[in-house]
Amino acid sequence: MASKVSVKGPDQHPLYKFLSDAAGAPDWNFNKYLIDKDGKVLKRFRSPVAPESPELVGAIEAARK
Repeated sequence: MASKVSVKGPDQHPLYKFLSDAAGAPDWNFNKYLIDKDGKVLKRFRSPVAPESPELVGAIEAARK
């Protein structure tokens, strides 16, 4: 379990600063970030994109190659 952290603003957690700088800040709950094995942020998926969506699954499969 993790404690509550700030995802925006002056108290933004370093993880969200890194993600926001690389792919844009989360605009609502359930944003997803795809990160490759080297730690590079490949893409941000906004809330409406379901975890099982073809768009997200395809991006994960492409990143594994």
